[in-house]
Amino acid sequence: MFSVDDERETMQGLNDRLASYLEKVRGLEQANNKLELQIREALEKRCLEVNDYSRYDAILEDLRKQVLERISGKENLAVSISKLNSEADDFQMKEEMEKMFWQSSESDIAGFRNLLDNINGTRMKLEKDIKALNEELTLLKKNHMERCTMRKITQSGVRVDVEALTREDLGQVIGEIKAKFEKMALKNQEELKASNVLKVSEVEAEVAENTTALQVAQNERKIATYRRLLDGGDF
Repeated sequence: MFSVDDERETMQGLNDRLASYLEKVRGLEQANNKLELQIREALEKRCLEVNDYSRYDAILEDLRKQVLERISGKENLAVSISKLNSEADDFQMKEEMEKMFWQSSESDIAGFRNLLDNINGTRMKLEKDIKALNEELTLLKKNHMERCTMRKITQSGVRVDVEALTREDLGQVIGEIKAKFEKMALKNQEELKASNVLKVSEVEAEVAENTTALQVAQNERKIATYRRLLDGGDF
């Protein structure tokens, strides 16, 4: 049989064991609660990390701005390149037109130089011819005067001895002969001058005609060139 002391010891042992179990249970509950809290916090944190994209909004907005700026810059660059190409084409066309006009001007200048050389050559030839004609006219005047004087004296209707003529009569005869010859010489000189003027006029008319023909040809060439440019042809 158990004694009272034994029962007390047994009860105390049970109480101690129960208290120890309860303490362990409370410790387990606390640990379980702590673990549940950690699990819940971890789940909430994971859920926030998975579903919360708000922290990427600023980055995405900045990227959008950069993309738009790149697109706008690319469009502006394309416009600038197109403008530069157009300006380059215009410059090339102007350069080729200036080159064409320069070549045409050089050709015109060469033609004018040749024409001027021809005119100068013709003028020098005419001056030389006029000088030769004047010299020949002077010689003819002198010879004619001498022949007329002798003819007047020898073929006069009245036979007069030269030695019998007085100084006044001889002077009168010579004066008449000289006046007549000068009149004839003046007439010949005017005819020669008219002939030379006619020759010069003919040469000037020919030069004017050649100049007009040259200008017409140049204008036709320029018009043809402009038409090729308008039609997109080669220079």
